[in-house]
Amino acid sequence: MICESIDRIARRTYIGTLIENRLEEAGVLLLAADEPLNLDGKRASQILTRRVKQGVAEWYVLELLEKSWGGFEAHTAQGFNIGKPPYGHIAKKLPHPVPARRAEGASKHVLQPDPVRGPVVTTIFNWRVEECLGYQAIADRLNADLDRYPPPTPVDPARSVGHWTQSSVRDILVNPKHTGYMVWNRRATKRDGGKHNPPEAWGWSPAPTHEPLVSIEVFTAAQKVA
Repeated sequence: MICESIDRIARRTYIGTLIENRLEEAGVLLLAADEPLNLDGKRASQILTRRVKQGVAEWYVLELLEKSWGGFEAHTAQGFNIGKPPYGHIAKKLPHPVPARRAEGASKHVLQPDPVRGPVVTTIFNWRVEECLGYQAIADRLNADLDRYPPPTPVDPARSVGHWTQSSVRDILVNPKHTGYMVWNRRATKRDGGKHNPPEAWGWSPAPTHEPLVSIEVFTAAQKVA
């Protein structure tokens, strides 16, 4: 079996060598087009080249991930939002802080309250904290007056169900961005099937970055309602 480059087999050296060993156990020789192709049984130079390249590739990936992680932290601290604004907020477009990116027409977004949906978020938290209502009970109240309490719209409008559900109510109650802080790393997007991370793993901006819809005290109290 031949590949373009050995560092394309896997990002981590361990995985790359594991694949290589398993192929050898099956009697399949793994070759790379950018390595010395020695078929006379002498592989010392080939293996040295391969391990060096695998080590450099793993270093490059880890460095890239660390820099990307640091970029997200800086992005959060500055109060910029990524993706669709949460229900109750709208995106306010700002010029990109980097002059070169700004010259290209790039921009960033911060959150500001939605004049129609923002009060709905505050009402949902009040019902949860003051009356200890469950998700479905809150959804039923909201569905009784959809003109006053418009339901959320998914990123893909075709998936909209047109009314409030337990999950849509829960999504609002567990989103800490309603407190005025920018928060990230709430979900493991690249591993564990996108599961929710524990609150201690969240990254918070050092200070509030946008107008809050609820206080931190109300948000914390809502999390304690069973």
